[in-house]
Amino acid sequence: SQAEIFTRYRVEVGDGSNRSRMQRQRDYFSVVEDMLKTASAEDPNFIGELLDSLADHVYGNLSKAQLIAEWNRAYHYAVLPTATIAGTHTIGENGFMEFYADEQARMQWIVEAFYRPLII
Repeated sequence: SQAEIFTRYRVEVGDGSNRSRMQRQRDYFSVVEDMLKTASAEDPNFIGELLDSLADHVYGNLSKAQLIAEWNRAYHYAVLPTATIAGTHTIGENGFMEFYADEQARMQWIVEAFYRPLII
């Protein structure tokens, strides 16, 4: 419940802005990634046991064996920093923090994220 409050709540944690909530999410998942990699390196059965412990709370169409195989494939992947788009934060009429993306920065991010040159 503490992790949920830390990663999801805005008003009750920090300065109440979505920007700080998103930073807390990045911080949290960075630590979780490190912990998962360390635990699975120390115990080859860790991921399977973790999936067993989550079985009553997680639903999907992949089998446990498929999830373990995906973990093993992704284990050595480099996790790139979370992309952020330049823009401004302001208090809206409803009293909540609002973000307005810089249009040029938004378009640049879309091009870089979704359109890659073909290498022949």
